[in-house]
Amino acid sequence: MLWLCLWTFAGSGQAKSVSTRINLGETPWKFTKVVRQEINLAKDAQVFLDGKAVSVVHDGDVHSEWKPVNAQEGGFWTVDLGKAVRLSSVKLWFDTDRTRFAEVKLEVSADGSNWQTLSEGKKLCVLHKEGDFTTVGHTGTVGYTETVTATYLDLSVKATARYVRFSGLKCKAEQGQDVPVTLSEVEVNPETEQDQGQAEAMASLSFDDTGWQTVGIPHCYNEQDTYLNTSTGERCWRGEAWYRKKITIDGKDRGQMFFLEFQGVNIGAAVYVNGTPIRSNTKVEQPEAVTHVGSALPFVVDITPYLRYGEENQIAVRVSNAEGTFFTWPGFGTNEGFGQAMGGIVCPVYLHKKNKVHIPFDSYSPMGKWGTYFGTVSATKDKAEVRFQVNVENAGTEACDVELRTYLKDAKGKTALAFKDTRRAAGGQTVLFDRTGVVERPHLWYPIGTSGTPYLYTVENEVYVDGRLVDRQSRPWGIRQITWDEDFCYVNGEKCFLRGFGYRNNYPGLGAAVPTAFWWNDVARIARCGGNTLRVGHQPPFPEVFEACDRYGILLVVNSGDNEWALKDEPAITYKREYDRDVMVTYRNNPCVVIWESNNGLAYD
Repeated sequence: MLWLCLWTFAGSGQAKSVSTRINLGETPWKFTKVVRQEINLAKDAQVFLDGKAVSVVHDGDVHSEWKPVNAQEGGFWTVDLGKAVRLSSVKLWFDTDRTRFAEVKLEVSADGSNWQTLSEGKKLCVLHKEGDFTTVGHTGTVGYTETVTATYLDLSVKATARYVRFSGLKCKAEQGQDVPVTLSEVEVNPETEQDQGQAEAMASLSFDDTGWQTVGIPHCYNEQDTYLNTSTGERCWRGEAWYRKKITIDGKDRGQMFFLEFQGVNIGAAVYVNGTPIRSNTKVEQPEAVTHVGSALPFVVDITPYLRYGEENQIAVRVSNAEGTFFTWPGFGTNEGFGQAMGGIVCPVYLHKKNKVHIPFDSYSPMGKWGTYFGTVSATKDKAEVRFQVNVENAGTEACDVELRTYLKDAKGKTALAFKDTRRAAGGQTVLFDRTGVVERPHLWYPIGTSGTPYLYTVENEVYVDGRLVDRQSRPWGIRQITWDEDFCYVNGEKCFLRGFGYRNNYPGLGAAVPTAFWWNDVARIARCGGNTLRVGHQPPFPEVFEACDRYGILLVVNSGDNEWALKDEPAITYKREYDRDVMVTYRNNPCVVIWESNNGLAYD
């Protein structure tokens, strides 16, 4: 029986002013995939090359090719659809796998005179694969294999036009070298009734989702087809999906702030509250409303302005792991064998209630804020100098005196260091508390295989306004200093040999949504066999991995997400700069981090 889940955020017996967190994934969400049927208008249109009709590129056969007879051919291609149509995308197909990148200028026009440029420059082509049961290797074994039989350039249009024109076509191979220009098929797809206004409808409070599937979070919508990637790594379903959940906020909580924390969504997400999208702060231009793009990167959104108190509120999340949907594709993070592109809300989702005066989250995008940065300036067995930076935001309209109390407590709860400061914060202002202190005879954090143990202190921050506690934050933290010479890593001055494991998608039947216990068990296994290092490719580890590695003494090599050799062009370069920043802001307080890995390999050019 399918049913609608209503979550009520009411009083929990705690002081109203102190922050509260609820795991929204522990109650059901509604879920559905969006399966679009594309209609190729080009097959019934007129296609011209420099005014001469060409039939081979719209004959419906992606293996029949147009090739230039001489160097002058290959100028302006024009597709006349006969009437103005609201378009969705244009695809240029190339036979075999020779063309991996294509450079082209795409323009559209309603009258054939006034042209609008929609796309220009070199872009990565999509692989089209065909598979069959055949003999494998020299053994005569019969197995399912897939090969790339064609590639295509997928260009988003989102415009009303009768004419589609493209020019300057150039084809490039995997390593970026030029290959002969050929064209197999031109595909022009219109927007369907399903596309028009669909996002607004599916995000609205009134939309009927009773026929949708009921799921829990974390959820990967590739969990039923992930074993299909065992031979090629590229056979998971790609596309758009929606998640919906209704919540009710008690009227007594008016004046508080509410945040949604997503610890990981693959790979693009648009979060709507009562039909209103919350937009990203990325510098990459997006075709539609987008909240966040990036695999396994946590992000937090402020939903306070969109809430209705004492009645139902609709949370809707549009998710896609496919190119050519509602967000600009990064150009990397495409390999499903790494777990990056398996779609869904693949990590927990939390609802937070906070006072207007509070410590921001350590999650930079999309709100552009961070809360804490704890660092070891120097460390010996006799003493350690530590530095604590804490931001406190006054999201209210009135100025107030903000008092921040910070305590560093050892494993027995004894205070090793304490700070107490007061700052004046104007309405809408964030104030930074920056304090440095010395810990005598500290317990240092060491990884496995060294002379010490992974000792963890607790850093507690308390925010007071007019003597009243309004926000509290507590987290484990380790005092340690990592240095390098040309040969070795040193932890607290002691040579440390990095011994450990590379990690990818170890549980394909679960997709990318792996239970917390699995991560902890895997880290425990590494520790039991004497390993002290872990690298997850090619994305950040999930939050539970950082926590487990802090506890067990496993050093983490942290990637913010990429593919080999992919960071050559935009938007990959801009996305990657943002990902590097965001992953550091989120995890720089974890003592287990030994390396920030920006790119797995240098660009060829």
